[in-house]
Amino acid sequence: MSTFRQLYEAVEKTFWNSLTKKLSSFLLLFFIDVFYLGIYIRQKSEVAGLLASGQVAPETVAGVSAALDAGLYAMLVLTVLALAINVGQILYIRYLIVRPVKVITRIFNEIARGEGDFSRDLPVTTHDELRELAQSYNRFADKMRQIISDVRTMSVRIAREAVQVKARVEHSAADAREQGRMTEVVFTASTESTRAIDEVSRSTQSISSSTNANLDIARQSLAEMEDI
Repeated sequence: MSTFRQLYEAVEKTFWNSLTKKLSSFLLLFFIDVFYLGIYIRQKSEVAGLLASGQVAPETVAGVSAALDAGLYAMLVLTVLALAINVGQILYIRYLIVRPVKVITRIFNEIARGEGDFSRDLPVTTHDELRELAQSYNRFADKMRQIISDVRTMSVRIAREAVQVKARVEHSAADAREQGRMTEVVFTASTESTRAIDEVSRSTQSISSSTNANLDIARQSLAEMEDI
């Protein structure tokens, strides 16, 4: 089975590698008609030879030959008609199948190269499976257009929110810088206050020491006065 499959694929790749070539295989029926016509001509010649060699009246020979000729003409006409029908079928089916397939292939190639878009719908021309294929693709393209539109809307909204977040971050950074500046001012004021408190404390200690010294002097003076 695998060998047969490989042989079939080799023959298809070599001789029937397009839809036009596959459709042209209908002409094989015409060659069968031509073969039938050749057999008829050969049989007609044999019959004519037999009639000429036998004891048959000339009128009978002429009648049989005329009948055979009429049959030959009829077969020729039918053969030509079959050829015209086969060619017409090939062209008509090629128009129905190959043309939509080429359109679909061209659109897909354009999309793959980035030159096309989903705004184009496939033409719905036939009333068969190709029509269903085109309608299915059109529904798929419509869904993709809706998804792309939603993604674009979401991207715009995200960009707008990003700008707003950036503005808020910049405002928060400005507030943080202002708070840092105010903290520095408060720290400087606190440092100055601490320094002033230290100076007041030293002054208080100096005054206390001076008061204690004066108090000692007063006590000594009082003792001396009591002695006197």
